[in-house]
Amino acid sequence: MNIKSNKLLITGSFLFTGGVFLASCPILDIKLGRILLLSADNNLVPYVKLIAKSGSFSVIMPLTILISAGLWFRKRKIDAIWFLSSLVASRIFFLMLKFIVQRSRPLFPDRLVHSSNWSFPSGHAVNSLSFFILCYILFAKNPKWIVVVLIWGGLIGWSRVALGAHWYSDVIAGWGGALLCTGLASKIRYSELFQEKIKKLLGIKV
Repeated sequence: MNIKSNKLLITGSFLFTGGVFLASCPILDIKLGRILLLSADNNLVPYVKLIAKSGSFSVIMPLTILISAGLWFRKRKIDAIWFLSSLVASRIFFLMLKFIVQRSRPLFPDRLVHSSNWSFPSGHAVNSLSFFILCYILFAKNPKWIVVVLIWGGLIGWSRVALGAHWYSDVIAGWGGALLCTGLASKIRYSELFQEKIKKLLGIKV
């Protein structure tokens, strides 16, 4: 499904900028985080943790490798390389951004999960939404599936704030970053230069 890359890039730019702006207003960021934060005795906590887990690198990366391998053996080698390289590139870029910004995690006394690395942007938000949108581009036959993609990606981002693992601005910036990455990846996939370079790399006649 050819999704409009310009829409992804524009929306992603707005969301990422919004995340940066909110991060510069810590009082508002804290208030929003407290509104969404679940209490330890909330019956939803186990389910929210499962939702969060579905967007983790330990889940997304193996799925990425499996899908890339499936595409490769189905003779969709260009798509396999594009899919794997797009997700790896977005992961590396935002890990670098985390290291550059070095924002500490929220210090809510009742946070329900603990992470040791830097907070901004949310890796779960970037990983999951990037993965789902790229899958949508490759496999969706019905444009209505984008609703499912956005809802599930949104739930994963929300779960990280609800568990106290991220600031609200981390997630917004993560969503924006995912849209920026997938918008750029979509442009690359449908460019003639990319097609020619990959075909030459694979020994396919151009």
